Amino acid sequence: MVDISRKQLDRLTRFPTVKRWLRDKAPRTRYSYLRNMVYFNRVTGLNPDRFLAWAKTKESVEVQDRIEEVAETIPGPGARFNFKTDMRSFLAHNGYNNLPKAKNGYTLKEWHRGYRKEELRKLAGYLDTPIHKLFVYLALETGLRAATVLALRYRHVKEDLENNVLSVAVQL
Repeated sequence: MVDISRKQLDRLTRFPTVKRWLRDKAPRTRYSYLRNMVYFNRVTGLNPDRFLAWAKTKESVEVQDRIEEVAETIPGPGARFNFKTDMRSFLAHNGYNNLPKAKNGYTLKEWHRGYRKEELRKLAGYLDTPIHKLFVYLALETGLRAATVLALRYRHVKEDLENNVLSVAVQL
């Protein structure tokens, strides 16, 4: 969406408002936030501090309208969604919390059915490492979500494994 140079990143990170916003964020999130702030700055001419000061002098609906207005110039619904969310996040992290409720949903344009068990088993066959296969088979056979499978510990299956029970029950 926006070409961003190291110089522009460094310049933005000098603002106290941006430092507060980026605190404890992952590098990819920081880059996405900064890229969207650069875009906002280019379109509106407002640096982060001026944007916050401007927002504090306006009605919350005017601020939301301005964010929506700038977002409409961005191609792609996903990028627009991220932009609006990022700008609202910037304001919230800097104490401006009275924005109106946003209908920032992303509506899926096409529905795709989920994979069948046989299809997933076939796909798992293409995985190279046993640990990757184990992960897929655990999710496939238990119905657990990826985050839950990753959270599993020995204690969850200890009783059956230590008693040599072939069909192990996952006890959460």
